[in-house]
Amino acid sequence: FSLAAMTSLDALTHAVESHVSVFASDYTRPYSKKAFVDTYHYLPKWKESAEAKEKVHNAASIAGMAFANAFLGICHSIAHQLGADFHIPHGLCNALLLTYVIRFNATMSPTRQGYFPQHTTQLKTMQGYGELAEAIRPDCAVLGLDAKIDVLIEEIEKLKKTMGIKAGIKEYGVSEDKFMAVVDALAERAFDDQCTGTNPVYPMIAELREILVRAYKGVKA
Repeated sequence: FSLAAMTSLDALTHAVESHVSVFASDYTRPYSKKAFVDTYHYLPKWKESAEAKEKVHNAASIAGMAFANAFLGICHSIAHQLGADFHIPHGLCNALLLTYVIRFNATMSPTRQGYFPQHTTQLKTMQGYGELAEAIRPDCAVLGLDAKIDVLIEEIEKLKKTMGIKAGIKEYGVSEDKFMAVVDALAERAFDDQCTGTNPVYPMIAELREILVRAYKGVKA
């Protein structure tokens, strides 16, 4: 069951990141949204029925169709480095990082603007997150964008808890000394990762480091 959780939360991350990628378009967002909604609804029921298994498998493939065309963001940039250094499964890395990345991206005033024209459309990013929140919690449609993003983070955290995902990296056997010894290198390598360029906010290395530290401690996103 943990294997299903980790791989499906990787697919959920594919859906979320591709939905707000700077390469996201009318051709990709419907796939991202469909994959997100079906993973959210059917993953907790994975053990209960063949239909739930089918929906989760299909959602993973649909998310793949989305990110193959829209690409991803810094959740994957960081996860690639974290998994390589500490041998944490890739899907678990994404699960541990995703809500921190959403919180980082959900701003109208990024520290740095990127080199793609789409990096100037922060409102579109926040609206994209809001759309995902509404898709799983229709009652939040009346809320403002900031509140919708709170709902999205809250629901993803609930899903993680349901699937047995612990709060922070430190809870997976990574000592603080070992983590802090390499965190600067992890952040620098994440900045150079191929997924960083299509993240909706172009990050500073120090900001990637901060995401890593927060995810290590498991503090509230």
